[in-house]
Amino acid sequence: MSQDQAPVKLLMYCDESGMLHSHSRKRFFCIGGYFCCDEDNSPINAQFKRAMKRLKQKRHMMKSDELKTHVMRSDEKIRLIRSLQCNPGFYGFAVILDKWALKKRIEQENIFFNFLMKQIAENIILEFTRQNCRERDVMIDLYLDNRNVSVGRLKSLEDYLNTEFMFEDISFRTTYCDSNRICSIQAADLIANTCYMYHYLPHIVEEVTSMMQNDQFHMISYPWLQRIYFSAKENRDTHAAV
Repeated sequence: MSQDQAPVKLLMYCDESGMLHSHSRKRFFCIGGYFCCDEDNSPINAQFKRAMKRLKQKRHMMKSDELKTHVMRSDEKIRLIRSLQCNPGFYGFAVILDKWALKKRIEQENIFFNFLMKQIAENIILEFTRQNCRERDVMIDLYLDNRNVSVGRLKSLEDYLNTEFMFEDISFRTTYCDSNRICSIQAADLIANTCYMYHYLPHIVEEVTSMMQNDQFHMISYPWLQRIYFSAKENRDTHAAV
């Protein structure tokens, strides 16, 4: 990297949907959210906040109340996703884990969660930085919902990612947030839940996913690492749960 070039700063907001632990019979688990360059986050956040404010007003909700994705109607989800993808600097992402493909039980959820985050970084984020941030260092500020975070995960994810990518020009800093206070985490919840439902009960979110732009949403399945396209129904995972 040239010494006179400042690092590129990316902001990355994540949430999870489904159950990772082996005791759950749910087939799928999803980590999803969005990332953007630092300078693009303010307009993305502003658009999403305005759309969310209108939805809360129509529902006669308090401004401080959190509107969870699982209680939203399809038209509400569509309004919110349009508010995100109208920004050219917005990039949604998700990794969908098919737990039925695993040959061993998940014994330590923290470690496996970190491993899935590595897949996102390696197969989605690195692809972006190599195309858009050539010969420049990249600092990724990673924000995650703190609802289900155990003490063991608080620091391990940051250390794990920085170790895994020691030979790349990217570094990670992790922060755990209260989704009720951080609107961007609520946007991540919307994306993670929608991507999860796309595999679990696809007809429930078909109206929503059909309008999501493939060039702005990057979703991969694991362990196959196949890119999944929302609007291409022939590419839908043929192993979707029934």
